[in-house]
Amino acid sequence: MKNLIRFIFNNFHWLLFFALIYFSAWLLINNSEIQRSRYLVISHEIAGRMHTASSGISSYIHLKRDNEALTERIAGLEQELMLCRKQLENINHAAHLRDSTFVMQPIPAGFSSWRFISARLVHNSISRTENYITLNRGTNDGVRENMGVLSAKGTVAGLVMSVSPNFSRVISLLNPKSRLSCKISSTNFFGSLLWDGKDPRYCNLGELPSHAVFKTGDTIVTSGYSATFPEGIPVGIVTDALEQKSGRSNYLRINLLTDFSTIREVLIVENRKRDEQTKIEKEGAE
Repeated sequence: MKNLIRFIFNNFHWLLFFALIYFSAWLLINNSEIQRSRYLVISHEIAGRMHTASSGISSYIHLKRDNEALTERIAGLEQELMLCRKQLENINHAAHLRDSTFVMQPIPAGFSSWRFISARLVHNSISRTENYITLNRGTNDGVRENMGVLSAKGTVAGLVMSVSPNFSRVISLLNPKSRLSCKISSTNFFGSLLWDGKDPRYCNLGELPSHAVFKTGDTIVTSGYSATFPEGIPVGIVTDALEQKSGRSNYLRINLLTDFSTIREVLIVENRKRDEQTKIEKEGAE
């Protein structure tokens, strides 16, 4: 109580000042219809702007949560897309057989060996000689080394190279150490995708046979010849053919479909049958 009295005594002149301003404004507004209408217009304008600002702040606060929910949904859609591709293969197989006794078998739940884990970037680089990405998912989320990484649009972004309990480090396509087996979707000729360390929008597709058929505008997709990515994941578009001195292979310039300067949300690709596949491949190589 003493502190309140002391505060009022020390700030009496200011309290009196604001009280007089309030009283004057009250008299002005209540004794004039014009001033009252102006006051209502101004007060509504101020209230509207405050509500707009408040709504914007609230939307920004919830934006992160909404993005994470959207990426989770994309992961589920990618899973469904894998099943649809398998169903399409069955349909094409039935058409080739031309057998009226052929019965389409339904795809059982969980058929696909691929699973998708949503993640968010916490670090990214595109201007270095060797570029890496850090994600907010680790072993606690089921992430392991050598898992593929896709952008939220479903295009290839990189490969998980190391994992901690809560984070994972990804070697992006913008790294000369990254080699990705890709093919021309229209002709199935395949080669290796490699970044030359220059423009982050482009990579080169080499080791194509000299007789490979291609044209500008062809889509480059994953070949499916590794345990990292499913077959047919979009990678880029052919923009040009580069000269090879040896003449033994074609060398293509690829415009990447993943924009590494704006990427924020990604999908980590898990192959449930990876260990089995890599084991049998190692045995065959011995």
